[in-house]
Amino acid sequence: MSFLILIGCKDNYDYSKLNWGDSASDIRCSIHLEYSKISRGNNAIVHIFIQNISNETVSILAIPSFDLGNHYICCPVDFDGNHLPANNRARLILGSNDVLEFSADLTRLTWGLGFLSIWPCKNIYSLIDNGEYNLQYSMDIYRIYRGKNRRILSNIVELSITN
Repeated sequence: MSFLILIGCKDNYDYSKLNWGDSASDIRCSIHLEYSKISRGNNAIVHIFIQNISNETVSILAIPSFDLGNHYICCPVDFDGNHLPANNRARLILGSNDVLEFSADLTRLTWGLGFLSIWPCKNIYSLIDNGEYNLQYSMDIYRIYRGKNRRILSNIVELSITN
């Protein structure tokens, strides 16, 4: 299980310009693609921003993942942009109003058809056809400092994939 603490990390980036997903009272997420079109052999970098919008430090235990629209194709990803190992949970502590920013390459992560009995373990191109997809980042939170389970969703970005 990974563990990441981010307290007091503020910089001069203007986060108000980001498109945020629905906030879950304490936390909100935003994603941004470097390129909206990807093809086999090229990187597909997405930037993820997670912000604590409360006045208190927040501790999270979650399964964060990327989801491709209504296709039930998902990819568990840790808070450092790497693959989240099977059956693990990612931990994160954010100070008041702090933002965690990290990047991930969608082509280097493992994907699957939801979280079934087999943890996602395939390349993105082996699961999908050419086409337009909606990409969203989600966090299924199992424990937060107030003890509430919830799902936090980012904004949705359009992604064109060519095999």
